[in-house]
Amino acid sequence: MTRAVPPSPPRGEGQLSLSDSRVRARRKLLQDRAKAMRHEATPAERALWNLLRDRRLEGFKFRRQRTIGPYIVDFICLEHGLIIEADGVQHSENRGGSVCLNRLARLLSGASAGFMPLREAVG
Repeated sequence: MTRAVPPSPPRGEGQLSLSDSRVRARRKLLQDRAKAMRHEATPAERALWNLLRDRRLEGFKFRRQRTIGPYIVDFICLEHGLIIEADGVQHSENRGGSVCLNRLARLLSGASAGFMPLREAVG
């Protein structure tokens, strides 16, 4: 006699695999960091946010310091797939320009496909 095997639990139920828990922990860390970055904006980011907030730019709704895959972008318009990175002095001192360009290139591929990054030097 053959025993019936119970069906697998629906997605999201049952035990998490180790990789699932690591992914969730990483996502939570990124989201917490993005939230902290909203409170620690650079002068360049504050100036740009004043131009973008409340649909001030052509009615586009921008969000600031949002996660996209493993990255935190300065500003994003989800409706139009537009990413704006404000490169102030901290970018040129802490990270070389080529590192910033490589990061933007990676934003164009993978999980962030469909977004168009715009890198703006400020300051």
